[in-house]
Amino acid sequence: GFPEREIITDLRNYKDAVHFGRNVYRYMTRKMEKNENLLTPENVDQYTSDLIEAIHEFDREKAFEYPDHPMKIDFEGNLKTE
Repeated sequence: GFPEREIITDLRNYKDAVHFGRNVYRYMTRKMEKNENLLTPENVDQYTSDLIEAIHEFDREKAFEYPDHPMKIDFEGNLKTE
């Protein structure tokens, strides 16, 4: 699971309505290689709850404005927080 709201709510990270861009998939793959962000029976309910909360809090009025957070993922899938 990838709980970083800064990633899932930044529409620049999507290549179409339902798929992330290549950079985000590379980021996810790197996390999985390190056994990070894995969904388990113990954390799936909390993850689902957090994801639903993020969806409800998403500001649709400003969906296409640049977010005010510095989190970005480069082409190679590396997280940048500059």
